[in-house]
Amino acid sequence: MRSKSWLRTPTGAALLSFLFPGLGQAVAGNRERGAIVAIPMAAMLGSGAVAFLFDRKAVFDALIRPSSLTMFLLLDLVVLIYRIWAIVDAYFVASGRQPRPAASRRPSKSAAAVPLAILLIAAIVPHAALGAVDMQAQSAISCVFNPDAPCFFQGGGNLAAGETVPVYTPEPTDTPSGSDPSVVPLPSLPQYTFPTLPPVAGGNTGWASDGKLVLLMVGADQGVGRWSLRPDTMIVLEVDIASGRAAMYGIPRNLENVPLGPEAANAYPCHCFPYPNLLNALWLDAVSKPKAYPYPGTDFVRGFKALEGAVGALTGLQVDGAVVLNLMGFVNLIDALGGVTIDVPTELKDSQYSRPQDGKDIAIDIKAGSQHMDGLTALEYARSRHQDSDYGRMVRQQLVLKALRDQVHPCSLVSKIPDLLGAVGQAFWTDMSLDDGPTLLALMEHVGTGNLKGYELTPDVTGATYDYLTVSSVNTIRNIVAHGLDGVPAGISGGGAGGGGGLSC
Repeated sequence: MRSKSWLRTPTGAALLSFLFPGLGQAVAGNRERGAIVAIPMAAMLGSGAVAFLFDRKAVFDALIRPSSLTMFLLLDLVVLIYRIWAIVDAYFVASGRQPRPAASRRPSKSAAAVPLAILLIAAIVPHAALGAVDMQAQSAISCVFNPDAPCFFQGGGNLAAGETVPVYTPEPTDTPSGSDPSVVPLPSLPQYTFPTLPPVAGGNTGWASDGKLVLLMVGADQGVGRWSLRPDTMIVLEVDIASGRAAMYGIPRNLENVPLGPEAANAYPCHCFPYPNLLNALWLDAVSKPKAYPYPGTDFVRGFKALEGAVGALTGLQVDGAVVLNLMGFVNLIDALGGVTIDVPTELKDSQYSRPQDGKDIAIDIKAGSQHMDGLTALEYARSRHQDSDYGRMVRQQLVLKALRDQVHPCSLVSKIPDLLGAVGQAFWTDMSLDDGPTLLALMEHVGTGNLKGYELTPDVTGATYDYLTVSSVNTIRNIVAHGLDGVPAGISGGGAGGGGGLSC
C-alpha cells in the first residue's frame, strides 16, 4: 500500500510516465488523460513491431537511407519533447495543479523539483545518444556509398590539376623468378579478341537480371611506405540468388596479360594488361590514362571500373560491382566486432612483416590451432606472405572471410551499429547503388560457409606459365569459374529472385 501511495506522488507519477508516457497520469487518478497521453507511444511501438516482424527489409532499407535517417532524427526530437511533456504533465497531475511560470513558484518548493530534473535529464540522454548514432550512420553511409571515392581516399576521387600518380615499380618479390624470360622462355603475348570478352562490367543497376550477384572484393594496400593505392587482395564472390549457393575465387595480384574489359580493350595492342605489368598495377594505370580507359566517373572510380572489367574478362563473369576494404579499416572493423576466432592450420612466422600503420618491419608468430585475433593480428595473418607466398596468403584470406561469416550474421549487425559505424565509414567503399543495400544485406544472410566453395586461381590450377597468362590459361580459368557452383549445396534459406523480391532477414 505504501508503494502504491508513493507512486501517486508527483515524483512517483513522473517516474511512471518516464517509463511509459501516460502511465503516471493514470496512476495519479486521471485515467482518461493517461490513455490519451499514451496513444502516440503505443502507436509508434506497435507500428515498429509490425514492421520488424512482417517487413524487415523495409526496416533495413530505412536504416541505410540518409533521407530516412534524417526523418528518424526529427522523430527522435519530437518523441523527446513528447516524453518531457508527459513527465512534467504527470508530475503536475499528481500534485493537483497545472504548471505555472517558474517565477510564481515559491522557493521553498524548489527542492521538490530536483527528482523531476533528474528524470528529465535521464530522458534526454538516450535520445541524445540515439541522435548521435543517427548522424554517425549518415556519415558512414555517405562514405561507403560515395559515388566519387571513399572517405579514406584523399582528394575527392580526382587528381588535382597537374598532379601525377607515382610511377609503378614492381617489388623484387612481385614477379616470380620463373617469369623472367632469361630463365624460362615465355610464350609470345596473347592476342585476345573482342568476341571472347563478357558484357560491360560494373555499375549495372539491373545486376539481378541474370540471377546472380557477382562482387569483386578488394583489399586495398594503402598506407605508410606504400605507393598510392594497390589492390593486393582480389576475391570474386559469386552468389546464385535463388538458391544462395556461392563461390569465392581468389585472383592472384601478380597475374600478367590479364584481358581488359571491352571499354579499355584498345589500351594495349594485345587487348590485355601486358607483361611485365602485374594485375595489381591496373588501377594505377587506369587512373593515369583516362583516354585509354574511358570509364565514367572520377579517377578513383575509373581505376576500379577498369579492374572490374578486367576481372570480368578473366573469369567470364558479369561483375556487378566492387567492395573495397582498406587495411586499417579492416583492423578497426575486426576490433569493433570484438575480434575473430580462426582455426589456424599451420603456424605462421614472418620476421619482416611491414606494419601498415607506420611501415616498420616486425616479427610475427601466429601459432596453429584455434586463435582469437584482434584486428591487427587478423590483418597480419591475412597479409603476411614471406613464409609462403602470395598464393599461401590467398588461402589464409579466405579462411578469415569464412571465419567472419561463421561468427557474424549480417542481420544481427543491427545490434552492433554503435560500435561498427565508426569503423565502417573509414573501412569500406562500394560502387553498388545505395538502393541495393538492403537487398545485398539480406542476400548475404542466406550465404553460409556450408554453401560456399573457395577456389584459388593460381598457376598450378590454371596451367599458366607461372603468372604469365595465355589464351589457353584464360580459357581454363573461365571453365573453372563456369562450373564453380557445381555441387555446392543450397543456401541457408531460399533467397527469392529478381533483385529483392522476398529477400529479408
